[in-house]
Amino acid sequence: MTTIVVLGTATPGGGFPLYGAAFAETVNQSDPTLVVEPRNTKGSTENIPLLEAGQLDIALVTGEPAYEAFEGIGRARSALKIVTAMYSTAGMFAVASDSPARSIGDLTGKPVAFGARGSGLVILSRYVLDGLCLDQDKDFQAIYLDRAGDGPAMVLDGRAAALWGGGVGWPGFAAVAQADGRFIAGRKFVASAIDFPATVQMAGEELFPAPVREKAKAWHWGNHSLVTLHLALRHAPAYRAAAFDPDIARAYNIFFGMDHIDEVASCFEDCAAKKFPKVLMGNGACNSQFDPTYAPPGQHAAFWWPFAPYSVDGGPQNWERHRADYSERVLEYWRVYASNLGDRNVLGSYLFTPLDVERLNSNMRQGAVRMGAYVPSQLGINRPHPLLPGSRTPVEGLYLCGSSSGNGGGVNGAPGYIAANAIAEDLRLKRPWTPVPPPEWRH
Repeated sequence: MTTIVVLGTATPGGGFPLYGAAFAETVNQSDPTLVVEPRNTKGSTENIPLLEAGQLDIALVTGEPAYEAFEGIGRARSALKIVTAMYSTAGMFAVASDSPARSIGDLTGKPVAFGARGSGLVILSRYVLDGLCLDQDKDFQAIYLDRAGDGPAMVLDGRAAALWGGGVGWPGFAAVAQADGRFIAGRKFVASAIDFPATVQMAGEELFPAPVREKAKAWHWGNHSLVTLHLALRHAPAYRAAAFDPDIARAYNIFFGMDHIDEVASCFEDCAAKKFPKVLMGNGACNSQFDPTYAPPGQHAAFWWPFAPYSVDGGPQNWERHRADYSERVLEYWRVYASNLGDRNVLGSYLFTPLDVERLNSNMRQGAVRMGAYVPSQLGINRPHPLLPGSRTPVEGLYLCGSSSGNGGGVNGAPGYIAANAIAEDLRLKRPWTPVPPPEWRH
């Protein structure tokens, strides 16, 4: 008895039908109980609703549409599951060999074939161009195809100045290349928001000196993360400290939970031992006191995020198993400092755990909200390594500007600023910003 599995791909002439056919052939040869049947669709943006409607069993989907579906961007959150990753998709523009275009800027105002209407490549291009402060529909004469395979001919006969696509061996690129076409890609690649160990691994470990490779493998993510309790309230928290400091009612950010240094040490010792801390301490705020749009009229939203370990009381999955218990323990501790957090005032709560941090940001491994511990060996010139100064790497055109480089994470923007200056210096670009004077040591 065989099981038929319908695999959704995309329009003819694109990468998904080619990949889907090879995938189906491989599975069908290796498992006689399965028959994978590829089916042409309009692409990623149609495959997702077809899966949700049960009209496909599995489907090929690019990362951007999948991300928007899982996050509920422009639609309800999807309950679909990822079976396996396919391949990385490097987006590029292909032009005819005699095209005068040498950069993406040269294509502005020109007709560009961005792909089939339902293709995930169209969404990928929007993300890429948005990062370059360009609008796909306003800054280009955007052409959306009915069939991905129609794009190469439009470039070769002059109807389109360029063809956008992605992925190694993509059929559209192959067709243009066979006609002596060429590609336009960025001259430099910036590893923005990608953690240091992942960047080394993705770029190729062999391209980095041995000390850098060793440090990437031994990168210390930290002993503590943050656990955040969100509250929906009738009234803003009323802190007991107002009895001796009335200004606390006007304070936006409030740090509480410990009274002396021994309690600070106790909290971090428990985190290092992977235990739920006996002493909870951290900062929080009631955003709706300062921005009413955070909550319905007449109500409030508040949060508190004390320090906590990623792996708790035996493993990180315990955050999921005992979420209700940990939520109540955090709330009980909060009540020591705020007098009105009883059941009549608390309308609802949600505990956002270190495990949730890692799930929603793959750079924050083990719930590392700073993408690496703040310890002497990972601060200053040591973040990430003295052999990678000013965000530069041994790989030409590859820069580090995530929170595991520069001055670390937070809202200071320092890693990006450091990398931007390095790029401007290397490419001899005019800086549209006023550089901050370098720090001086004064005795």
